[in-house]
Amino acid sequence: MAQALIALDLVAFLALATVFATGWGISMGWVTSSRHMLLAIPAAMFQLFGHSLTMFYFIGTGRRIKEWVAEHGGDPDLLRRVADFKRRVFPWASSALLLVIAVFVLGGGAGARVLPAWVHGWLAAVTLLVNFVALLRETLGMGETVMLMQSLPAPPAPSTPGAEKR
Repeated sequence: MAQALIALDLVAFLALATVFATGWGISMGWVTSSRHMLLAIPAAMFQLFGHSLTMFYFIGTGRRIKEWVAEHGGDPDLLRRVADFKRRVFPWASSALLLVIAVFVLGGGAGARVLPAWVHGWLAAVTLLVNFVALLRETLGMGETVMLMQSLPAPPAPSTPGAEKR
C-alpha cells in the first residue's frame, strides 16, 4: 500500500510540475492559457487525492499500531514514534493541500484578469516547493511506518482445544 501511495504522490507531483512549466510557457508565449487550464484541473485533483490518501494512510496505520500496543502490551514508545511520523508529515501535507486549492482558485482570477498573473505564478512556485517537501516527508514517513509495522512481533497463535493433550 505504501509503495502505491508513494507512486501516486510522485506522479501527482510530476503533474503539478508539468502544470507549473506550462504556466511558465504562457509567459514565454510557448503555451496557450487554455492548455495550461486543461492540465491544471486534473493535476490539482490528482494532487489533492494523493495527499488526502496519504494522510488517511498515516491515520489508519497509527490506529492499527495503537490497537496492537493496547492488545499486546507493546512498548509505549511505539505510540510516540507514530505521533512523531504524523507530526513530521501532516503540517506539510495539509499546507500542500491548501496551497493547491489556493493556487487553483487564484489561477481562475488570473485567467479572468482580475488578479495579476505574477501573483498566481509566485504562489504556484511556492506550492510546487511545498509539495516537493511534502512528497519527501511523506515518502520517508511511510518508509519508517512500514519498517515499524514489520518490526512488531506477530501475536501468539490462538490455542486450539485439545492441543495440550498431545
